[in-house]
Amino acid sequence: MRPQSSDSLFCTIGVVLMALLWAATDTSHAQIIYVSQSYPTDQVDEYDSTTGTPINSSFITSSNGFLFDPRAMTIANGILYVVYQNSVSIQIGEFNATTGAAINTSLMTLATQPQSLAVSGSNLFVVNGPYGQPALGEYNAITGETINSSFVSGMDNPAAITVSGVISL
Repeated sequence: MRPQSSDSLFCTIGVVLMALLWAATDTSHAQIIYVSQSYPTDQVDEYDSTTGTPINSSFITSSNGFLFDPRAMTIANGILYVVYQNSVSIQIGEFNATTGAAINTSLMTLATQPQSLAVSGSNLFVVNGPYGQPALGEYNAITGETINSSFVSGMDNPAAITVSGVISL
């Protein structure tokens, strides 16, 4: 059994807080909280933001062979972006936020485990840190191509990101 690290706990707490923030500010449709669960379940669950009642306790699962150790998540325009590991690399995948269906399970491959994600317009911002070269990278949210891997650099220990305003893709 793999031990749970404090980084994993803080990442999970951060994901829940970001999902709650999104749920509190998005009033365009039913509000849902998405929670990533690492080992041993390796899945993303859905909960009602008003009652806390589970909607789908296996919304996205590892049974499809690619969702191992899901971490940071963000949502924009009906797409749920999820950071996860596969057998050889760290990926950011795209999933339909309504159905959980995979859209692109390997939108991006990363060298380090991101701490947080945010989408603004067609840009996906990724907080890489605290290990290696901490930076805020900017990527194309549609293609996954790098725009600027060090959009903001020189940070000591970046942990989370959010953006203000809502801009459609």
